[in-house]
Amino acid sequence: MQEYRKFICEDCEAIIYLKSIACLKALQLVRESGERETGGILIGRYSSCLRKVYINEFGDAPKDSKSGFSWFVRGVKGLGEYLKKKWLQNEEYYLGEWHYHTANVPEPSLQDRTQLRKISVDGRFNCKEPVLIVVSKGANEYILCVSLLIGSRIYKYQELGE
Repeated sequence: MQEYRKFICEDCEAIIYLKSIACLKALQLVRESGERETGGILIGRYSSCLRKVYINEFGDAPKDSKSGFSWFVRGVKGLGEYLKKKWLQNEEYYLGEWHYHTANVPEPSLQDRTQLRKISVDGRFNCKEPVLIVVSKGANEYILCVSLLIGSRIYKYQELGE
C-alpha cells in the first residue's frame, strides 16, 4: 500500500496527499457509525512551498458531537489539548473537517460549503484555506470527495489515477 493517496485539481496548483492508513481509519469510523453521520477534524501540515497539503489523520468525532441519519455537528471537547499535543509531537495542526454522508451524496452540501467559508475567516481555527473531505458510500466502495477553499472559491479534487 502506498503511504499517501494523491489528489489533484485541474484549476488549482495545490496538491493534497491523504495518508493511506488515515483513510482506512476514517472508513472504519464510518462503518462503526452505522446509520448515523460521523466526522471530525483533519490533522497534518503544508509543505514549505505551501503548495502541498499532507493530511496525516482523520480525527474521531469528539465526545460532545451530535449526529443523526442526515446531519452531523462536530463537538469540541478535548480538541484544544489534542491539537496542542499534535503540534508539540510532530508540528502538525488543524487543516479542516471531514464527515460521512449516509445519504450517499458524495458532494459537499450548501451547509458544508458555508461551514468552509466560516472556518476560513474565523481566527479560532487559524486556517485560511480549509480542506473538506466528504465520505459517501458508492455502489461497491466508499467515495472520498476532497475539496479545498482558496479565497472565495471551493476547488474539487480528483484522486490521481482515477
